[in-house]
Amino acid sequence: MPPTLIHSNVQIPGRGVLIKGFLAYPEGGDRLPGVMIHPGAPGLTDEVRGVAKRIANEGYAALAYDLYSRQPDAPTGAPYMEIVPYYKKITDGTALMDLGSTMEYFRSLSVIDPDRTGILGFCSAFPTVFACHDLRLRACISFYNQVYYSGEANADTAVSPIDRVPSLWCPYQGHYGDNDAVIPVDEVNQMESALKRYGKQYEMHVYPGAPHGFFSENNYHQPSAELSWSRTLEFLRIHLAG
Repeated sequence: MPPTLIHSNVQIPGRGVLIKGFLAYPEGGDRLPGVMIHPGAPGLTDEVRGVAKRIANEGYAALAYDLYSRQPDAPTGAPYMEIVPYYKKITDGTALMDLGSTMEYFRSLSVIDPDRTGILGFCSAFPTVFACHDLRLRACISFYNQVYYSGEANADTAVSPIDRVPSLWCPYQGHYGDNDAVIPVDEVNQMESALKRYGKQYEMHVYPGAPHGFFSENNYHQPSAELSWSRTLEFLRIHLAG
């Protein structure tokens, strides 16, 4: 039987903003490994809260983060073309600042072992960028995170995520589809080459027939979603739970 979960929406003190989040962990847990979850462009939806609960059911504390906390008028869960003007306002600077505040809060909780934390992200590049700045992270899991920034979707384009690979501090696991119209396999291969070139500890998985967002309800690709999840749990077990 899965454990009884404690879960609730939380407000996290940031720099000039209250950051919205969703916290879940198994009842009675103490000094648990913690996983911070960064949603994709639609934001902190019920689907993302569900991912946090799935992780908590595996014996972790999970904290999902609202990347639109500085934009309360952002239409959470809206179609991509409707949400992208809000997404484009997020800069690397504000993202790193708010992710840092959120992780600081997460590590301060008595239920967390602050030395066993990781980040898991969907679509957005900011989890990878954060993993290149936080020296205490022990795992970064990327579900089709951006490899290169684009002018259509990003405020900052000068320094793309792939350019930050030399500063990646923790083991990295990537999950991408070979039918992804947003992030082509060639970019994934370039990311893997950079990880290899700079001697990073990594796993890169490319799933046949999987589109962009294959883990989400709208583009769900069952074999890829199930296999990537089992690989995610094994990665977390090795790098956080052990």
